[in-house]
Amino acid sequence: MKFKIQKNLSNIVTSRGLALLIIGISALTAAANSNLILNGSFEAGSFSQNSIYPGRMQLGDGSTVISSWVVGAPAGNFWWMNSPNNAADGVRSANLDSNGQTPTYIEQSFATTAGMQYLITASFSSEGNGGPASTGVSINGSLLGTTTVGAGIGEAGDFWSDLAWTTQSFYFTADSAFSTLRFQDATPFGQFYNPLVDNVSVVQSAPEQTSTLALAGISMIGLLSFHRRSAK
Repeated sequence: MKFKIQKNLSNIVTSRGLALLIIGISALTAAANSNLILNGSFEAGSFSQNSIYPGRMQLGDGSTVISSWVVGAPAGNFWWMNSPNNAADGVRSANLDSNGQTPTYIEQSFATTAGMQYLITASFSSEGNGGPASTGVSINGSLLGTTTVGAGIGEAGDFWSDLAWTTQSFYFTADSAFSTLRFQDATPFGQFYNPLVDNVSVVQSAPEQTSTLALAGISMIGLLSFHRRSAK
């Protein structure tokens, strides 16, 4: 009887341990894959269509009309694009129209952990698919890279329903508790093709640590399962 009670208790503890371990691994994976950027597709905010140009809204320097984002347009234009211009995700996107002047940008600050690596992913296009149109991606003022899209003279008109979107990724290692992600017009001076940005995400990227913990978890599950079989 005493041996049976001990075996039942062992089974209960082992089952509980397995459940907690699985929950822990799931939580770790979810945290690593969680998007740290709010309103990454520029959908949220109070949109009011421009009276002259359909499917867009002009925002001034320092505007926070697009929820969680800050616009920088000290000299050029910034357009918040809407349908019928097709977006990479949802119906809205950001149009960095510097108009050959001081580069227009949009940025957001978010919490990070110093020493942790992160992965930035975003989609890029250009007005009427014209180009080349370039976008610089930076963290805390340090340029991570530049994406160039579009070719030729583009298409006539003020809106387009067939914009071609290209997805690019960039890595960075945080050095503080907060980081500021900026997308800025980097089209060469004298060119007037406007880069577009949409579908922005930032997630933790620690493949070595995550793989090690996952392997350890699988090993523990195996050991606990073996313990249960041996105790029968």
